[in-house]
Amino acid sequence: MYQVLGPKILIGTACWLAVSIFLMAGHFGVSVNARIVVAVVDGTLLIGLANPVWRFIWNRTGPLGRWLSKKVYPDLNGTYDVVLESNWPIVKRMLDASRKEDERFDPFNLDQPAPDLQRVELEATIEQTWFDICMRMYPKATGAVIKSSRTLVTAPLESTAAKDKELVYLFEQENEKRAPTDDERFYGAARLVIDPAVPGRLSGEYWNNRSWRRGVNAAGRLTLIKRLVSRD
Repeated sequence: MYQVLGPKILIGTACWLAVSIFLMAGHFGVSVNARIVVAVVDGTLLIGLANPVWRFIWNRTGPLGRWLSKKVYPDLNGTYDVVLESNWPIVKRMLDASRKEDERFDPFNLDQPAPDLQRVELEATIEQTWFDICMRMYPKATGAVIKSSRTLVTAPLESTAAKDKELVYLFEQENEKRAPTDDERFYGAARLVIDPAVPGRLSGEYWNNRSWRRGVNAAGRLTLIKRLVSRD
């Protein structure tokens, strides 16, 4: 999550910590009281990096927590209900047409309706710290095609005047059932936009390289809704 702070804050913090080491060591003729103040500031910064501390501030301090979520980055930790909508039925429709097992289908003909997207329900867990964000996805029911999916690289993106905050990541996926043309594992990427109006909702697109050598790799939409946890 540190990536969203920007280079000025990161460089400034690194410079402060470097200078504070010299100050606490008694260099530059700094008084004992000043060294105590520096040590308290450094300790506060380090304690603030601990997950229980920053998550408490983000989630339990009302207006301050909401302001930090908006200005820095929201706390994404938790379990999510996921709806994956795949364009595989469209790919399969083209394959069936090429084998003459179905009528001719032209994906560029907007007057010819395309098959509905395939809907799959999953669940995801996100573990977020200041230094890393990890996501794993699993099927909700037995017999699903997807066995598991995990992130390899994640990048939180800050908001701008033109776009909201985002989570971009690369993932590795393994399927429970594989076709003869399938790879044992395959890779993909996703770009999720964090909804500023609905806390705990992320949505966006994904794409993968599954069976790309055969030209049948798929893409689609992802929607994640965070499960509410009682704080009583």
